[in-house]
Amino acid sequence: MQTAASWSYLNNPFDNVTKRSYKRMMALATDHRAKLKNNCADPDIDILYQQFEGKYIAFRRAYDLSHRSSGAYMAATQRVEALFAELSGMQIRKWDIAIQAQYIEGTPEYTDLMPEFRQPFQRGAYDSRLAAVRVLSEALNSYPALTIVQHDVQKFSEALEESRTVQQGRENDEQTLSRNLEDAREQLASVMQGILGYLIYKYQGDVGRVEGFYEMLYIRSPKTDTAVSLKTYKIAANGRISAFEGQLENSAYVTLRNTGVMPI
Repeated sequence: MQTAASWSYLNNPFDNVTKRSYKRMMALATDHRAKLKNNCADPDIDILYQQFEGKYIAFRRAYDLSHRSSGAYMAATQRVEALFAELSGMQIRKWDIAIQAQYIEGTPEYTDLMPEFRQPFQRGAYDSRLAAVRVLSEALNSYPALTIVQHDVQKFSEALEESRTVQQGRENDEQTLSRNLEDAREQLASVMQGILGYLIYKYQGDVGRVEGFYEMLYIRSPKTDTAVSLKTYKIAANGRISAFEGQLENSAYVTLRNTGVMPI
């Protein structure tokens, strides 16, 4: 367990300025690495560089993996969204029309197959809509006259299930890699703080030389707006909104709270 420091001089400046920006840490650490390496002719600096290098490589690897995973998750999500849009549009209309060609709305057979009409396929959480497709596929097995429809529903259900499984797997990967990235950032910030302490000791009496190992632009805390802006938006089921366009900088962050009953 780490001991919390109450003395402000012991706070880690590298951790403080990169808590919400891995991009900032990458820029800061890459610049620091180059400046350490450029001074490796000094044995003391060479030792610091060797200590820094391992944590830097680990952070860079975690950074790359996290960004790659984020892209894969976004792509998987797009595929799922496209399939569910197809389900709520063309697919359920096609199945409903084919069923009514045999059993008109209001008949016991139609009620058995489509008790809530098209609604379960067009509204609600993804998993409940996926369940509705599975239930319909199973129910259609009792109606030989609708064998072709049953095969189509089953095929689409399998494609939807597979796409959803892949998406959820990608989401889990992204969450794991995000945690790994944060761990790597913290470890890199820690070793950078240790290096700073050594440099201050090495150059005592001439501490201005320490600044030569850093790009101060990355270390100085970005300006922050102390006023918290609270905004409320209403989003229709399966809808999208555009918020804060052109208002956010690289150091900004947004906290979302879902006050409704539908997942987002």
